[in-house]
Amino acid sequence: MNYLWLVNIRELRLVCSFGAKEVFEICKSAFQLETLSLATTEPHNRHATPRDPLPGRDINSALLLRAHTLKVLEFRVTGKEFFLCQLGNSKLLTCLPSLIKLEKLTTEIPLLSKFDQKDKSDTLLLSKLPPNIVSLELIEWPTFPPDMPKRLNQSRDLADSLLKALAFMPLRGLPRLRRLHYLRSPFNPYYNNEEIDRRMSWFDRRFVVTSWASDSLQHQMRIFYGFFWDVDK
Repeated sequence: MNYLWLVNIRELRLVCSFGAKEVFEICKSAFQLETLSLATTEPHNRHATPRDPLPGRDINSALLLRAHTLKVLEFRVTGKEFFLCQLGNSKLLTCLPSLIKLEKLTTEIPLLSKFDQKDKSDTLLLSKLPPNIVSLELIEWPTFPPDMPKRLNQSRDLADSLLKALAFMPLRGLPRLRRLHYLRSPFNPYYNNEEIDRRMSWFDRRFVVTSWASDSLQHQMRIFYGFFWDVDK
């Protein structure tokens, strides 16, 4: 495929089926890319997953090519764990601390840290984020049987650790952060309304404005999951 048309592109949004190969070629060619939105909408089926990327050509490696141009990044896999190999061996967005120009990030909580990670210290969690972030949007993954009880507990624990780190961080942590928006999954959300309100109250609104809503993309993708859960009101 010819990617020369990307040379002068500053903004690109992909809501489709893609893999590391396509993302790498995009980032290699789009020298002026400032805004990138990637959301995979492939069916919830591991057989549809692209092949494992070659060493040094995973999605993290691709995004590092635009470390000095990217200002806005959205990256969504909507709970498809089998897709995480496209990120490389870590299966996490490990490139974020190197994206020094990034001001706005939208991504899913499990892409920042593994569910079963034992060390959830504030310092470690904050170090996984872009250092100059101004606006942060955190999104829950959907939670389905048969792993629902255990995974839901792990998910809440990880989300709590991250929100506490952000709410009570020292000024030197993420000094430019001014906005946090939290998106709940419509499929067994981590928190009910009262619980998420309580967590948003942890933040000092003189410094960080907070808000929350239900994730519209997961609403739109209900048919892909093959489940029809009642949405938490």
